Amino acid sequence: MRNDAGRVTRGDTMDKGFRQQVVVFAAVFLLLMVGMDWFQGRPITPRTLLVNGASTLVAVAIYGAILLWRSKRNNRGE
Repeated sequence: MRNDAGRVTRGDTMDKGFRQQVVVFAAVFLLLMVGMDWFQGRPITPRTLLVNGASTLVAVAIYGAILLWRSKRNNRGE
């Protein structure tokens, strides 16, 4: 999309569905990571949350890259 000044807005780079899918994936992944720690009897400390958050960021980056690659590939018709 372009605004009145002719500048490209954020809507061109990522659509709403893509962002929602990545956010939902991140939330579910983080909940599962914390839930697994809690189920195994590990105390939920700030360090545990930090480690799980870092793991979630890595997983979301990989997931987002795969989604972006697949959507571009589908748009080209491959």
